[in-house]
Amino acid sequence: MKWLVALCMAGAAFPFASLPARAATPGPLLAPRGPERCINLPLSSAELSPTSCWVTGPTSSIIAGTDARDAADGAVYLIHDQKKLRADLPRAGRLTITSVSADQACVRDAAGGDHAVGVNTGISASGCAPIGTTQVPGGVKGVTEPDAAAPTPPPATTSYYVYGAYLAQCGPGATTGCPLYNFGVSTYASTSTPSGLVILDFGAPCYNPNTLVYGTQLFNTFVCTPDDQLVPMAQAWINGFESANPTRTTPTILGLGSSNSVTGADPPTYHLTSGQMFSAGDAWFRKVVKPVATGPTGLAPLTVWAASDIEQSSGGDWYGPATTRPWLDAYQAAVGPVTGPKCGATTPYQMIDFGDYVPNVGGWGPDDVYFVSWSAPLACALPEIYYTANATQWARLNTWANSQHLPTIQFTGVMSEDGQGGSLSANDSWTALYNATGQQAPYLTVIGTVTTPATPFEAPTNVRAVPGGASAAISWTAPRLDGGHHITSYTITPYIGAVAQSTTTVISGNPPPVTGTVSSLTNGTAYSFTVTASTSVGPGPESTKSNAVTPSDAFPYTVVTTQQYQLAANDGVSWTDVDPSNLVLTVKPGADATAILSANADLWTANAGINQDLGIAVSGGVYPTTLGQPQAWKESGGFGGTYSPNAAFVQTAIPVKAGTTYDVRLRWKTNKPEGAAVIFAGAGNGAYSPMRLSVQLVPTGNSKGVASTAQYAYPGGTGWAAIDPSVLAFDYTAPTAGTAVVSGNADLWTSAGGYNQDLGIFVDNTLVAWKESGGFAGVYSPNAAFVLATVPLSAGPHAVALAFRGNKTTPRNVVFAGAGPGPSHSPTTLSLRFLPTGQVMDASSSSQYSLSSSDGNSWSPIDGTVLTISVNRTDNCLVTLTGNADLWTSVAGINQDLGITVTPADAVTHPANLIGWKESGGFAGTFSPNAAALETVFAMPGGTSYTATLVWKTNNSSAGAAHAGAGQAPHSPTRLTAVLSCQ
Repeated sequence: MKWLVALCMAGAAFPFASLPARAATPGPLLAPRGPERCINLPLSSAELSPTSCWVTGPTSSIIAGTDARDAADGAVYLIHDQKKLRADLPRAGRLTITSVSADQACVRDAAGGDHAVGVNTGISASGCAPIGTTQVPGGVKGVTEPDAAAPTPPPATTSYYVYGAYLAQCGPGATTGCPLYNFGVSTYASTSTPSGLVILDFGAPCYNPNTLVYGTQLFNTFVCTPDDQLVPMAQAWINGFESANPTRTTPTILGLGSSNSVTGADPPTYHLTSGQMFSAGDAWFRKVVKPVATGPTGLAPLTVWAASDIEQSSGGDWYGPATTRPWLDAYQAAVGPVTGPKCGATTPYQMIDFGDYVPNVGGWGPDDVYFVSWSAPLACALPEIYYTANATQWARLNTWANSQHLPTIQFTGVMSEDGQGGSLSANDSWTALYNATGQQAPYLTVIGTVTTPATPFEAPTNVRAVPGGASAAISWTAPRLDGGHHITSYTITPYIGAVAQSTTTVISGNPPPVTGTVSSLTNGTAYSFTVTASTSVGPGPESTKSNAVTPSDAFPYTVVTTQQYQLAANDGVSWTDVDPSNLVLTVKPGADATAILSANADLWTANAGINQDLGIAVSGGVYPTTLGQPQAWKESGGFGGTYSPNAAFVQTAIPVKAGTTYDVRLRWKTNKPEGAAVIFAGAGNGAYSPMRLSVQLVPTGNSKGVASTAQYAYPGGTGWAAIDPSVLAFDYTAPTAGTAVVSGNADLWTSAGGYNQDLGIFVDNTLVAWKESGGFAGVYSPNAAFVLATVPLSAGPHAVALAFRGNKTTPRNVVFAGAGPGPSHSPTTLSLRFLPTGQVMDASSSSQYSLSSSDGNSWSPIDGTVLTISVNRTDNCLVTLTGNADLWTSVAGINQDLGITVTPADAVTHPANLIGWKESGGFAGTFSPNAAALETVFAMPGGTSYTATLVWKTNNSSAGAAHAGAGQAPHSPTRLTAVLSCQ
């Protein structure tokens, strides 16, 4: 009856209008269960761009849409009064709620796929069949967490959404039967808690043109509730607050909140004009803020302010600045002059903007947001900081203000969701604003109450291991629920039986990758692995153990970095470690073997005329062969041009002895004293093209390798000539039928411009592969050429030889192999590794390809039909993938990038599924091929189908500028090769 009396009194307060008939009783005020327009929601546009909404009860609803951070991702919010659950549906796009039951909602993604989401649990599953309670709860996406090294935030208070259902419960004199009264009681944990700030968010301003009523659309209602009916609800909160704080002496701020949201009330499609918003702002002070501020209070001091959730949106669900600013103008005019410092705790009638700042959206410029949050005389800024990006946006607004010679916004406080729906915790929200602006905001408030997830913190799942040489590659699935604090790192623990060994912690990226490598394991020992996720508050539960694997010499030893390195002031003689911490391998063979050593790097110079030398140094046993010199090295040309990378590859095969420890490391130098000049390794803009060092131990009978440090001159003519038939050729006897992986490596160069140099491999007098190196690039400018072939061999003897030629009729002593001043030149090598046929997969083409267009960023398959390999094994494989192509440009200045993608792959470690790439220089000249080679190693756990593809792009936007395949048809082969080491 008290509610009915209040309703009748409201009619008396507006003599020119009466409420519509459907507002005469409490029931019709509430929005009916079912689909509803996505406006005036208890949710920020900083979290979700809503596309489908469904009312499920007086104070509950389901809101589906696209993630505000990435529109390609879908998300569903399950709102139960002040509590929220969120279920993320990655790459689902725009969502539509198709049905809702008591237990679950069915949502349809942009592609037409259905997903079930538990209404009370956040559990999600594909399809809309009943999902029960045993599925994995829906997760929250990882976000950037601020650095914890900041001052201690103030204690957080709680702010609340006000639902229409509260009207009947919170009339004059209401106590514990009113949610708002109870919220007031629980404002502070104890009498000693410092005073704070609380906002009651009532909803959006509305106007009924039929009844001439200004009011508010309370949440989950469809009518315009007259503003003066909000006063008893605010008073109920005050009564609860005063009853619990009779001895408090410091002032608490109570903000009575409206917003600039479009409403769906009386009639549902009516939008306020700027003039009506002006009247609404005037009414907010006269009908709500002033009556509450001058009404009865208790002994605890209370300062009553206005508040508004002012947000920006391009979806038409929030008003633009031309309509929003008049509301604030009218509120200020109604208040008139006030006494006290701006935004001071005892200064009355200030106006808190507790919205967000999304730059240049919905007509909002920085000047508009600056006005409503600070430069308006009564405006105080209390921004929503749900993600670190929000703090960055507000810091940029201050940067803009300073550029306009305007005062810096002094933030009154921070609004947080304390981890709800995957947002930052309350303390992290405050710290994020501190880190971005340097300001210690005096207040911190949380909108809504924190929901305890169905599972506060899950362990990683699906932990799988693939063995390597004295190492193992581990992969896992991230916890779908992380307790709302977001994963910052993973710890991998190896086990021998039940005994835990020392750990490897993976910390990089935000979120961190879900793959890692554990090194320094003992070959021949079986290991299993667990993974533990950690957040800012500590570690979670340990995963179950992975499959057991046994590292051995049958698998490659490999290290890789994506850093960029530079070398300055080298004397042209001394070899220097590229990275003594990361590009070093320790190998201790279990049996006598041949070690195939490989290194791959993009080398380039900032100073023309400075060549770049890359070497593999070996120490241990009989090595180094020559003191101070690497066992193998290659030179890349600096006469070719500056900023023109060479996808340098160096390889050799050496015998190693059982039980001897070998140190293998990557070194480099310049070809002559460089003075102030600088050379670089690693191309691109970061993460840079990977630099890799690998060692593959091969049983002696299954391999052969030869090398020569002589310098060779092509004898002249037009055909192929053996480089050195006495040294760079050999006979190999295959023990059974199988496949040979044969490779040649040489520094090729010319003494006369215009002569390209070709390197080829012959097996049994048949040319099986060749590559071309450019002479247009410049004279005396070596190309570290690498050519690879896979050849089926029958059991028995086979002849293998390395040959070279010019690309046209070539004079004597114009084309050379072997760089450096001598007498010991860069080694020219020829290697063979024999494998069972099923262990090698190869895709090659002698076509010539042109890249029709490239934006300089996106990778495209060279030939998605031919140059691709599929691997689908039940065992666990460490796969060495090699791409080999003659790349060249018809447009000077366009570099050509060669890459390998694998699907599926960890998106954090390998964005766009790119697992390795190299860049070839176009500044070097047109029609000047680079024998580009790329080697990478990728773990493929059994039971999953993988697809590897050879891809390319240019370094800048181009059309028809990049080409693959040199010479006349049939062109030099473009090849993708996979060598599988499996257990």
